[in-house]
Amino acid sequence: MRADGRERVADFGRRRLMLVDSHVGTLATLTVFFSSRFEVWSTSQLSTAFRWVFQTPADLIVLGREHPDPNSLSFLRHARERASARPEVLVTATRLEGWLDPPLGPLVDGVFHRPSQLLDLVERAHVLLRTPSPIGPEAFRSRARSAIEYIASHYSPLPGVQDIAQRVAISESHLSRVFHHAVGITLKEYLMRVRIEIVKHLLIETDQSLGVIAEMVGLCDAGHLCRLFARYVGGTPGKFRRAAS
Repeated sequence: MRADGRERVADFGRRRLMLVDSHVGTLATLTVFFSSRFEVWSTSQLSTAFRWVFQTPADLIVLGREHPDPNSLSFLRHARERASARPEVLVTATRLEGWLDPPLGPLVDGVFHRPSQLLDLVERAHVLLRTPSPIGPEAFRSRARSAIEYIASHYSPLPGVQDIAQRVAISESHLSRVFHHAVGITLKEYLMRVRIEIVKHLLIETDQSLGVIAEMVGLCDAGHLCRLFARYVGGTPGKFRRAAS
């Protein structure tokens, strides 16, 4: 992700996704799944998404809200008006009622419960964009889905592999194996990528110190955070934050 909330991509022909969700755990989860195949613009602030819609239309929008509201309707109408081709729209919400009813219904292509249906949302997005899904065979998905749900719901601080294995009631080794088959990366690597995405958003959208952010994502101190940030993002957290200001 660049300091403006957009993921860097080498192939500018990739489809563009806009992720908008005030729940940072969900936002980080979806960014990790989508950023390897698509150009991802992600933000927790609807006002930022409004600005992006006027800059460059998206091929698919994932909107995360607690329930239908006038701001959601206004945003999706603007997104449709600004695009030469209607963007696909998926919604993730804790309450599903009302999203498919008028006046929002004609603007929405699917509604998914947050966080229990995030894998289903990822798969649906790939179908809508006619792209092969990264999600593995159904036989491996149940445990992976439970792990992803738990991580998205408990992002501050993020749980460790042992905590997640206890939550889904299987051994760490078995969980790591089925997660890799289902998602395509190891659980440890997935946790690290989610952690980094959360850090990016906290740097952009809050004024919390590096020490506080490190504690929020389960790292021991600011130094550890800086080392991981340099490894996964390049540069320093401070430089990343200054570029966003």
